[in-house]
Amino acid sequence: MRTVGIIISMLIIGVVSTQIFRLYTQNIDLKKTADKLGTDIENISKENQQLLSDLNYFNNTENLEKELREKLNLKNPGEQLLIIVPSKATSTQ
Repeated sequence: MRTVGIIISMLIIGVVSTQIFRLYTQNIDLKKTADKLGTDIENISKENQQLLSDLNYFNNTENLEKELREKLNLKNPGEQLLIIVPSKATSTQ
């Protein structure tokens, strides 16, 4: 009878130990996930600040016109567009 009690106690200790180990590993995984999400939040916040800065920049019509002229070669009516092409370097080899 005493042997049966010891065996049942050992089984209970084994099951509880297994559950504690699972909870411990799950806790470690959750901490890693939380750290990654924290890093993601920081990166998205930085990107959001940059986008707000860009939005403020482009809300200024002078800046918008400057960028359109530089990037898309746009011109106002009556203006002429001059494109300077760099000369190719000649080699003597």
